[in-house]
Amino acid sequence: MGSNRIVFSMDENALHRKFLLNEGWDITNSARVKDPIDVHSLPGYDAKDWNHCDIPQTAFASEVSAGRVKDPFFADNLLRCEGTVYKTKPLFCNEEMPEPSPYRNPWYFRKEFFLDGVPPHRKMWLCFDGINYSANLWINGKLFKTKDEFKGTFRRFCFDVTDVVKVSQRNVIELEVFPPSPTDLSISWADWNPYPPDKNMGIWQDVYLLVTGDIKVDSPCVQSRVNTGDDLAYLTIRVYVSNSSPMERSVNLLCRLEGDGRVIDVEKTFTLRGMERREVVLTPDEYPQLRLKHPRLWWPHDYGEPFLYTLSVFALSEGETSDAERINFGVCETTSLMNDEGSLLIKINGRPILVVGGGFAPDLFLRRDYENLRAQFALTKEMGLNTIRLEGKLVDDYFFDLADREGIMVIAGWNCGDVWERWDKWTSETVEIASKSLEDQLLRLRRHPSIIMWMNGSDFHPPEEIERRYLAIEEKVGWNRPIVSSATAAPSSVSGPTGVRMPGPYDYVPPNYWYEATDLGGARGFLTEVGPGPSLPLKEELLRFIPEDKLWPINRVWDFHCGLGSFYDISRFYKALENRYGSPKDVDDFLWKAQLSMYETERAMFEAFVRNRYSSTGVIHWMLNNSWPSLIWHLYSYYLIGNASYYAVKKALEPLHIQYCYDDDSVIVINRTGVAHDNLKAEAKLYDERFNQLEPFTQKISIGGDANAKAFRIDKEKYGVEILFLNLVLRDATGTEVSRNFYWLPRGKDILDYPKTEFYHTPIKEFVDLKSMQQIEKVELSFDYTLKTKGSWTELSIHISNPTDKAAILARIRMLDSSTLEELSPVYYSENFVSLAPGEKIGVTAKIETRLIPLGGVKVALDGFNVAGRQL
Repeated sequence: MGSNRIVFSMDENALHRKFLLNEGWDITNSARVKDPIDVHSLPGYDAKDWNHCDIPQTAFASEVSAGRVKDPFFADNLLRCEGTVYKTKPLFCNEEMPEPSPYRNPWYFRKEFFLDGVPPHRKMWLCFDGINYSANLWINGKLFKTKDEFKGTFRRFCFDVTDVVKVSQRNVIELEVFPPSPTDLSISWADWNPYPPDKNMGIWQDVYLLVTGDIKVDSPCVQSRVNTGDDLAYLTIRVYVSNSSPMERSVNLLCRLEGDGRVIDVEKTFTLRGMERREVVLTPDEYPQLRLKHPRLWWPHDYGEPFLYTLSVFALSEGETSDAERINFGVCETTSLMNDEGSLLIKINGRPILVVGGGFAPDLFLRRDYENLRAQFALTKEMGLNTIRLEGKLVDDYFFDLADREGIMVIAGWNCGDVWERWDKWTSETVEIASKSLEDQLLRLRRHPSIIMWMNGSDFHPPEEIERRYLAIEEKVGWNRPIVSSATAAPSSVSGPTGVRMPGPYDYVPPNYWYEATDLGGARGFLTEVGPGPSLPLKEELLRFIPEDKLWPINRVWDFHCGLGSFYDISRFYKALENRYGSPKDVDDFLWKAQLSMYETERAMFEAFVRNRYSSTGVIHWMLNNSWPSLIWHLYSYYLIGNASYYAVKKALEPLHIQYCYDDDSVIVINRTGVAHDNLKAEAKLYDERFNQLEPFTQKISIGGDANAKAFRIDKEKYGVEILFLNLVLRDATGTEVSRNFYWLPRGKDILDYPKTEFYHTPIKEFVDLKSMQQIEKVELSFDYTLKTKGSWTELSIHISNPTDKAAILARIRMLDSSTLEELSPVYYSENFVSLAPGEKIGVTAKIETRLIPLGGVKVALDGFNVAGRQL
């Protein structure tokens, strides 16, 4: 049984008290329990045979935590778990649980705790930030709320339990959780991956007690209007204040803003009727001190500093602090406009922003790992992305706090593929839950400067009646960020054009597609989800989830780690690879050719969007990560390892960058910084298939801030070779290298069959020929490295030289545990999967948290597409 002891103490100046109840829960299938719930929801019940877990926890996740289910991510183990339904279509979220499933029953989630030291005359509130999907709530053996009152995955509930939770005694709260049905507004995984057998039923966000007086505050935020010309910000404070007493109460509301060496106080006195809840709005017109001179602004990390201030709100009544809350906020104004081509352009503090991001997936079983999440944000920033899109996976508050702190913008909205967009299935109750869910979510999100857009729909915009209801709620809560009706270009009869597009692709297309297919998924406008599909690891990582006897040839276990619907395998990718690079001899040959294929198209995708800014205004790569080990749609893996795709995007998003353009054969310099650069030097060396050097190019470049400049054009046909190798270097005025980029360019281009385009893919009708790359000789690179520990971080500095007369293509650097030879992760490399021209030398740096360094030390390994493997 749980035995947590919560000790409460409070002085009159203390902030509002939140006591997490996440630890020490007992969880089981109701079918396993013979005793009635009014017995086992009493203190002292012996739950020794239940699963003992912390929450958040779903029913199935508790089975994994308790060891009843072994390694569900390896091979096709998940397919063999009780209750699993695996179909590529229709989606499991739209079907009933099968009859024999253990998750068709309700599950019990039980927490026993002891509460001490609560002062008299205080209110106690039991709060649930997320259950899935509905529950009967029992407290100390009595039914407190029924599942008709307590339902909705995205609802936030806060119940007054003052009269039922006992101070200085043991207490039990127990939820009888019911799974979502196909008509419930739940979490779903669309076609991203196989579904968990329980449909994520359980408690998926925090449970906690609040202790306040009769007057309670919630949902504070600070909204900004920024005038950069006058270096002035106009701040508005919004906060809800409620009176839980039946008596009228006078309230003195004190607000304190702090940061940047300043303290600003604002005070307002007013009266609340009995049981009244009201939003209080404090404006700069009413309070001139809310006109902030010389503010430190919040910026996305690639545009500036994401500076945060704090707001403390105190509600006083009858001379005592009744409640208080503190939040961080950014002085930031997010607006949008339609550019001349009708595309949505985001502006932060008046400055145009190129949105470059990826779609985020939480863990498949909604398990929480903040250490892992911090690493994912670090990987995202290191790659150069500035945005994460959440499609229906509205994770906990820590995610958004982290986004604020790290300067990562967030686009949020509802699910696709399930009843969130099957409005013909909605009842009046569905409408009510959807409306309350929207209000609950926007009230918690509105304080975060990182949120730049809300989407009322995903693949479709809501019907007129529903959209009008949504917009009314958004006006009610004072939502002040851009709103789009869907992630598609389809205009709404209510809100008009969206300015965004969602044409695909989601599967392989060649590099030139991104430059030429601007009426489809190429580099024009704001694309809310798009990408070239498969993203494969190399063999060492593949073995973490594919058994050795299933490594080759590709088989159903591989397919199981793909998606659903049109994405159930990687056959389109394989066909293109086979035709372009040649038939794979074995799994290693396939995976290294895959790195080549992934690198060239991922780099071209982002280079095209960056070159075409602000005709292209945003691109969300589908996806950023996966909910489990997957072979599609990620830029870093479930194990926090970047493959060639990751480092291709990192290369493309260099702030000062030299690149080749596949549409016109030009070489250009891109400056995404706000600072001009003079006396740059662009250099190009060309090689034929035998790495004989052809003519060199050089060009002096001066370039303004946030600008492009053309250096020269490469006439590929001039040299009469099947493959042209192009090594680009950009140097600053001192001769220091600031960007390098290596391409393998076929004669001609892939010819796409555009009339046969599907939403997920445009087929290729004539493939380029890169098969002679199979004949490139292996090279041995020289390298040495140093490791230096600086507190909590250890830094790697590696020097690599290519002493041969051949290029080394996609040389991969890994840090290994010297005992097990397993790759360490996450490691943050300055670059990786690097290519070195004949005779070239480079330096690479990396950092890893010192706590991840094994006791036996590390080795550094180097290999590559045509690089002989070595370890030091």
